Amino acid sequence: MMLNFGCSLLSILEHACFACTENVAYLSALRVSSGCPPFLSEMEVHRWLTSQIKILCSQKLVPEGIKKDCFRGILAVTMNITEGNEETAKAISESEGLENLCNCLKYIVMQHKSSSPSIDTIQPWIDEISILLGILINVVEAEDDAVACIKKVDLARYGPEDSKEKILDIITLLFTLSSDDKGETDPSGSNGEVTLDSLRDGEGKAMGSVVSVYSGILIGFLVVQDSVSSSRALALLSLDSLKPVIETIRKCLAFYKNVGALTSKTEASLQRLISMLEQSSL
Repeated sequence: MMLNFGCSLLSILEHACFACTENVAYLSALRVSSGCPPFLSEMEVHRWLTSQIKILCSQKLVPEGIKKDCFRGILAVTMNITEGNEETAKAISESEGLENLCNCLKYIVMQHKSSSPSIDTIQPWIDEISILLGILINVVEAEDDAVACIKKVDLARYGPEDSKEKILDIITLLFTLSSDDKGETDPSGSNGEVTLDSLRDGEGKAMGSVVSVYSGILIGFLVVQDSVSSSRALALLSLDSLKPVIETIRKCLAFYKNVGALTSKTEASLQRLISMLEQSSL
């Protein structure tokens, strides 16, 4: 009963702060009480959200049910309060919240230790993966030092002791798994028609395209002006150049501009990223 109630509240918060700066500012300024007297503590909303993500990722992942719905709700609220919110994005990048997010992404992708990740193993979690990638994009767009912080994250927390993956390894893997057979991104789904719903609310191939687009953007942020990371990404992607990544970002930018779903700041950020990646590829 309480889980159902909590999940409903998360859904309300998700929609209340979607593209609403006033509600985002109000929610971000709140403090959450946790625990019971005399062990009662207060923390910022973003700290509570990322702490819950950490807790849920320390438990066995269940591909359906109320627990998964709550998990998705927490991620969605986190994404909405970091969208265009420099203060919250900076706070996350400077706290263990960023580490929790990166390790959560790794844990979902690498959860089946007996087999290599595939599009089939991540399909039940494609929505959560796309939201996690969206949160990381929000953070790196808003906070200049976030990329350096992400690269330093220790991804061994939820994996085997000999796990040596870096966040770039996980994101390039997602880009590969969610791209089509030609290594290109088709954000339209199966019928070739690009719609807002196909990028945001679709399932199957359409949701896989969101993962491909978001992972492509993150790869761009992680490798730009970093020859070592760029070389590693090319090796992981088995590519001679970053052209497929650049084209993915370009298509995303063109689509969101067409539907009017970009702020001027985000548009400028992605355009600058494309230009810098193109220059480094010359």
